[in-house]
Amino acid sequence: MSSAQDFLARARLIPSAAAASLALTLALVLAACGGGGTVPANQPGGMRALPADFGTRKAVAYSPFRGANPDLAAQVVTRDNVLQDLGLLAQGGFTLIRMFDSSLPYARLTLQAIRDNRINMKVQVGIKLYPTFGSGAEQARNLALNAAEVSAGVQLANEFKDIVIGVAVGNETITFGTVTLQQMANYIASVRASVTQPITTGEYWDGYCGLRGRNGEGLPPSITNLIDYASIHVYPILQADIAAYPDPWDSEQQSVPEARRAEAMMDAALAFAKQNYSCARKYLDGQGLAAMPIVIGETGWQTVQTGNLTYLHHPVNQKMYYDRLLAWADKARTPDGPLNVYYFSAFDEPWKVFQVQGYNEDNWGLFNVQRQAKYVVQNLFPMSQWDSGRFTAADATFAPTVITPVISANRYRVYADIEAAGEAVATSVQWFGFDTPPNAFVGEGNDAAGAAEGSRFLEIGPAPSTVTGRDYGWGVLNVSAPVRTDLSQFQAGGRLNFSIKTTYPGKLMFGFGTAQAGAVFVVASNTNADGYGYINDGTWRRVSIPISAFTAPGNNFDLRRVTNALVVADIYERSGNTARGDTTRVFIDNVFWSR
Repeated sequence: MSSAQDFLARARLIPSAAAASLALTLALVLAACGGGGTVPANQPGGMRALPADFGTRKAVAYSPFRGANPDLAAQVVTRDNVLQDLGLLAQGGFTLIRMFDSSLPYARLTLQAIRDNRINMKVQVGIKLYPTFGSGAEQARNLALNAAEVSAGVQLANEFKDIVIGVAVGNETITFGTVTLQQMANYIASVRASVTQPITTGEYWDGYCGLRGRNGEGLPPSITNLIDYASIHVYPILQADIAAYPDPWDSEQQSVPEARRAEAMMDAALAFAKQNYSCARKYLDGQGLAAMPIVIGETGWQTVQTGNLTYLHHPVNQKMYYDRLLAWADKARTPDGPLNVYYFSAFDEPWKVFQVQGYNEDNWGLFNVQRQAKYVVQNLFPMSQWDSGRFTAADATFAPTVITPVISANRYRVYADIEAAGEAVATSVQWFGFDTPPNAFVGEGNDAAGAAEGSRFLEIGPAPSTVTGRDYGWGVLNVSAPVRTDLSQFQAGGRLNFSIKTTYPGKLMFGFGTAQAGAVFVVASNTNADGYGYINDGTWRRVSIPISAFTAPGNNFDLRRVTNALVVADIYERSGNTARGDTTRVFIDNVFWSR
């Protein structure tokens, strides 16, 4: 899981003269690997075999830091700290660890401690890559940081061949647009040419198979033909919230009685993880890589509530997910599942308590930061090593039964200044961009001359790619009170209405969101060829879309549980947009449903 704070750990590690030298060295290495040309391919028959340890050892992601300072280079990691950590992990049976970077001192310290103390443990070394876009000075600094990482990772892999059984080049690097595909291929090729261990790159599941990452395209052969195993990141808990993702899984499970709802929710979470895996498996098979193993490089469950969905986060729910996950990954029972699962993470990470729209990245650990076992693994340790949590299965959290109000009025106002007689009105309306951090700009103007009606209007549009790192597209949706609204009376003869003004050159998608199906859309014509009223000519246009237009195959929405009365997006693989990266603003006003 990438952290926005990780860069702080690097910026002061490399003196400027050394940075320039390292950048030049890496540039020469990359040029030797093909530069802007063709990178030598690792054909399927040339994949390096993974040692048996990959499939037989219990795996976990490991970072040793214990303080709250996000500048990791300023945190002191002692040999005693590392030995304590490794001892706990070995005691719990976790003898395959994943480290995320190589140039920070802890990486060598950890490997040396394993060797010196003859600890029965194997390691996947990580090579962290930093953005190669930005200003000249920033780009040069990041290239130097990447050069240091590559050099350190190669050195560790070669020096500790008896311990290092795999090398991961990059962590969510392509998913978040840190480097270009050509640069990524060059980095992987340069590492591959310098070590003997199997190579991978860690990406979100949809970065591998292309549903949401990289404009709907999976990793190309220029990448997959250079790796020996796929490492996919799977986080159902993060994709349960429609305020962050347009296509969540159903975490509410309202059709299940409350007595069984927690179990049903966690079963659905695992089912979603399996779907993520299947997507990557199918994509790689289609590339002729059916023999390529897949590991779950990261997955986990937070124990402290963050964001909007209060019913997801609990130590018991963490254990329910963890137990289901390991059962699925048991090759004796499910030979078609992943080769192994690196659980994220070994320990809580207080340096990641930074707020992004109410979200933080701490509290994923199997142990708390004091190295006490949390409920999820307490069965592996004596009570003297437990944290203060004392729970039973009955303490699991789940979504309460939602009493959804039925909107019986002929008009449901979502965003407008001028009231219509007899209409129902959404309250506490808020607007958000997809993802965390958001991939879209959302602002509000207050100027009668600039509004379609009244004085208020929304200003939305894609955020710059250098801010979000996302290139699958962008989107904006609303959340109001109550969060679930019954608009079933609008099923027959209903319409979604709003005013819009823009010259945005891409294809906009308009729709709404429901609790169980996520967002459903229609792709609008820029010339009103579909009769909805949208024209991107820079003047206010009235758009009215019949609800019947959203009933395409696969759009199995339930209007009794509407979560977002309007969603505006440009998801490139769906819209067919060729103007990717354009940040032209879109103005929205006077949003309502009618029948």
